[in-house]
Amino acid sequence: MLATKEIKSEKKLPVGWRIEKLGDVFDVVTGNTPPKKDPENYGDDIPFVKPPELRNSVIDKAEDNLSNLGATKSRVLPPFSVLVSCIGNLGKIAMNKIPVAFNQQINALKCSKEFDYKYPFYFCQSSAFKNQLQSASSATTVAIVNKSSFEKLKIVVPPPAEQHRIVQKIEELFSELDYAITTLKTTRQQLQTYRQSVLKHAFEGHFTGGNKKWKLDRIGSVLGFINNGYTPSPAKMSGKGDVQFLKVYNLNFDGTLNYNKNPVFISKEVHETELKRSRTYPNDVLINIVGPPLGKVSLVPPIAAEFNINQAIVLFRPNEKVIPKFLRYFLQSPQVIHWLEGTSKATAGQYNVKVSTCREILIPIIDTELQEKIVFEIETRLSESDYLLQTINQQLIHAESLRQSILQQAFSGEL
Repeated sequence: MLATKEIKSEKKLPVGWRIEKLGDVFDVVTGNTPPKKDPENYGDDIPFVKPPELRNSVIDKAEDNLSNLGATKSRVLPPFSVLVSCIGNLGKIAMNKIPVAFNQQINALKCSKEFDYKYPFYFCQSSAFKNQLQSASSATTVAIVNKSSFEKLKIVVPPPAEQHRIVQKIEELFSELDYAITTLKTTRQQLQTYRQSVLKHAFEGHFTGGNKKWKLDRIGSVLGFINNGYTPSPAKMSGKGDVQFLKVYNLNFDGTLNYNKNPVFISKEVHETELKRSRTYPNDVLINIVGPPLGKVSLVPPIAAEFNINQAIVLFRPNEKVIPKFLRYFLQSPQVIHWLEGTSKATAGQYNVKVSTCREILIPIIDTELQEKIVFEIETRLSESDYLLQTINQQLIHAESLRQSILQQAFSGEL
């Protein structure tokens, strides 16, 4: 049952290393939730940890807290225990710095004198452990690993002195990796800021000698068709069909369309009847109208004859007055996004933009030759930064693979 192929057999491990079941070397505890009908169980005394707060880090607080009375009805962990989510999103990890209570979706390993206290914390982050966790989960709609199955998972146990050296080496390498990741993310943010600056300047007239002669008009008066979509009943959508049905997750911030992400399809009949008003064609420009964040804009590529869209997307159809790329960059500009945010109805932190609001956007009225020039100036400036952004994103993905490689080597004696 256990996927232990990433854990070497004891014969292949260094001398003195062994493999044990978690339940044989740790006190394993499953959390619980004190009755919520009694408000006296909750207060400000003991952090009450839930799976979303497990982020491969050391924790000393939680969104909710128990009172001392509530703590007597819960299972409180001593410091430096390891918490593992075992229902739903399996394998989220944390180590507590102070005593904490935790709910029933978490199994925990109480700290043990046999281990360097950080050793199990890092081991539980490894793919060797997480693969076991996945294999041990029950075959239900929601993945579950109960306490009995959790106790049977295996851990590599080096001698105590070797555990200490492994932890030191992992932290040394992780520190270097984290510094590199921070640098990459900072650079990525700078490039994204630069991109917004380019778009802002473009529609302020900086690339065409000023916009003093530009006239503005409602985009709904300039374009012939602006409309949002509609979602049919689930029975009319599937993983196969005649026409791809686009959702907000298919839109990107860089103007491209990610049509390969979780594709959903509808029949041609639904497309041409129930959803005929939201039929979408190549060169249409799509934006999301539900956020945050707003600002996902995609130019539909000529990869298919037609698409359709849901109610959280509005399509703008270019015409002889507005070329597609000009429209795409204009709708991506910070001027437009900030205006939509300022005029949309925000409820509980969520933006909801009406189609009628989208039709009120003011667009520059300039000839298509000047539009082409603005597009050229934008793309000249953004081409290199877009390449760098793509490279940085690839490096960040590689960094996570490198983190797992470090852990794999650490727990096979190869580090």
